[in-house]
Amino acid sequence: MASCATLKSIVDTAHRLEVDLLLIAGDLFDHSRLDVGVIQGALAELKRLHIPQVLIPGNHDQLDQGSLYHRVDMKSLFPSLRFISSHEGETLTFDELDLKVWGRAMDDHNENFRPLAGITPRDNGMWHLAVAHGFFLPSRPIYVPSSPIMAEEIEATGYDYVALGHAHAFRDVSQNGVKAYYSGAPHLGVTDDEQGHAALVRLHPSRGVSVEQVPLD
Repeated sequence: MASCATLKSIVDTAHRLEVDLLLIAGDLFDHSRLDVGVIQGALAELKRLHIPQVLIPGNHDQLDQGSLYHRVDMKSLFPSLRFISSHEGETLTFDELDLKVWGRAMDDHNENFRPLAGITPRDNGMWHLAVAHGFFLPSRPIYVPSSPIMAEEIEATGYDYVALGHAHAFRDVSQNGVKAYYSGAPHLGVTDDEQGHAALVRLHPSRGVSVEQVPLD
């Protein structure tokens, strides 16, 4: 993510749209060599949002031995931020929103890391969301890139929505009833006339899931 200015725009937009949950599908930070003050400044922006937030590490800020996330206590920053740190994957339950979120922390960006591997099956009538960081593949290729996410893996989740990070463009990769989107990089444009964007996801009990690309404030 580009800067605290971009984060401010995301938070301001979330306030304006009155969203109930923020999903960050990896790469909140560009690399692990950032000064602690920069990390704290970014997290201070997120703290302005008094709603649940889910964050997973991506390939730029992966959770390895040298990770920047070891330099801050992610578990005790503020109650609304839920940091997924399990390399095997974990499920977070939000009873107040009637939903569950599954995610997996990336420890190494290579072809052996499968972002959706080990995902928990649906177990009740709650909304089921997943958040993953990797490279989408529409079919099994001869060459497998780092952190591959296969089309059949998305379909097999049976989830209501899969939030994806890694690709910088907004993209629909839904599979047979399972909505899945890359929100794209939210960086503000290089000129004053350009805006960054985010994905706005609506969950409706009768109309199902809808996804819209929205400009940032």
